[in-house]
Amino acid sequence: AVVSTQSTGVVSPMTRTLQTHRHVFRKVTCPVTVSALPREQGDFPCDHGREKSKLEREFPEYDFSGIDEMWWTEGETQEQVNKRAEEFKSYLLNLSEQTIVVVSHGVFLKSLVRTSEKHRGFRSFKNCDAVRVKLYEGGELDVLNG
Repeated sequence: AVVSTQSTGVVSPMTRTLQTHRHVFRKVTCPVTVSALPREQGDFPCDHGREKSKLEREFPEYDFSGIDEMWWTEGETQEQVNKRAEEFKSYLLNLSEQTIVVVSHGVFLKSLVRTSEKHRGFRSFKNCDAVRVKLYEGGELDVLNG
């Protein structure tokens, strides 16, 4: 699938994902939503977010109205992450666009893929990996490459 003005993007509010999206998609003009749903899971300092007000100053081209000032969670269990992954799949399925670019994090994306019965043993994503995934009504998904 080609990213175009008919596409949409969803990006995690972590600084590193915003920087990646800004760099990789700087010449693509499609709507982008900042969402805390695909945020990273982890208790390392690099997995903690920054206040929305700071992000708004550093990334003025993004709309942060959909996230809280303190949008990240510390100490999330795997069960909580799996629930958030299911919520994210529902969120994606409710978008009208057929091509959706998600800029997120390896640990979260691995959890997202593993919520599908046929991908329970999915290993991981590489750093800066670009993987095509087909998401079906009901939440099942296919990893098309990667």
